Amino acid sequence: MARNLVSVVDDDESIRRTTTLLIESFGFRAAAFESAEGFRSVLQGESRVARNLISVVDDDESVRRTTTLLIESFGFRAAAFESAEGFLRSGQLHDTACLIVDVQMPGMNGLQLQSHLAGAGCGIPIIFITAYDDRESRGRAMQAGAVAFLGKPFSDEQLFQTIRSTLRTDKSGTKTT
Repeated sequence: MARNLVSVVDDDESIRRTTTLLIESFGFRAAAFESAEGFRSVLQGESRVARNLISVVDDDESVRRTTTLLIESFGFRAAAFESAEGFLRSGQLHDTACLIVDVQMPGMNGLQLQSHLAGAGCGIPIIFITAYDDRESRGRAMQAGAVAFLGKPFSDEQLFQTIRSTLRTDKSGTKTT
């Protein structure tokens, strides 16, 4: 786990959020879990996840910052990009094990990025995040192969379990151990 990380385990979402904000106000990283099982799964998986790069593409700086810190608190490497175009130009495309993408962004949106990557034969698993969860976007994303479609705000544990499940699935779609 990352240094200076405080983990919060509580089944009450409001307590997790309040405690996390308090911890972060003191300059520490915080990760919140709904259950001890979720926390234990992070501890058990930490040695296997450090090599995986998770790229976050979101035009909202606060979402990029907090999501990147959260991903790093899980033991993954993280990179953040403010646009789809920035991600494509970054040179990190082939190092990315999982892509977390906002649906609505200026320029190329998340669905267009997904289509571009598919057209280029790039099979990076994509987790969509959005504050505007609509049935049409969700359907298009999932039909085009997205592994998840999370509404903002999402829980720390929900994101961790989604990433963990995604990285355990190889490109052929079968679960690995």
